[in-house]
Amino acid sequence: MGGASRSAQPSVTKDGFLRLSVDYPNVKFELESGSPERALPEVRRILAALNADRGEDAALAALQLRLTDEFLSNRQFLNRLRSALALDEDVRVLKLILPVEQEYDLESGQARQVVHAKAVIDSLFDPLQGTIRDCYVHLRGELTREQQRAIMDSVRQRVGVDVQPRFFSTHKNLEGKALLEAVCFGDGFASDE
Repeated sequence: MGGASRSAQPSVTKDGFLRLSVDYPNVKFELESGSPERALPEVRRILAALNADRGEDAALAALQLRLTDEFLSNRQFLNRLRSALALDEDVRVLKLILPVEQEYDLESGQARQVVHAKAVIDSLFDPLQGTIRDCYVHLRGELTREQQRAIMDSVRQRVGVDVQPRFFSTHKNLEGKALLEAVCFGDGFASDE
């Protein structure tokens, strides 16, 4: 890069306003936001992409753009991701919105939330057509432990007995939906296109 300047100068004021100036080779911009807590994750992703000089770093930055903050703050996952990229393993990010439906029992008059996940999880993993060696799964939404277990069981059945997926979840209101995101490591995955 020899002599090219790189700088990012953030400033956060007392009233919760963020101002950021970025000056990189071939890229210069300023960003202002009245909501720093929402802007900072995106700023972090932009800076990670701008700092990607090597092929492994570029691949990592490209994957980071597709992942939620929960994945990016999981150290164990990030170490596994870096190791997979160094070994030139195939890595795929899969995301799926699961509807959380209300079912009413007419006899008891009670409502309960239900997630019908098995069929949609199967369709999520179908395009991979390769060997999954490792898998990290994040569930985000207002899911009960029973619903989380059912989703985890469906994922375990789909990825196979040789794979022990690592699960973690975040309780967050997604207005009647749940997000399932999986990062799979392996070989022979079908092309993303």
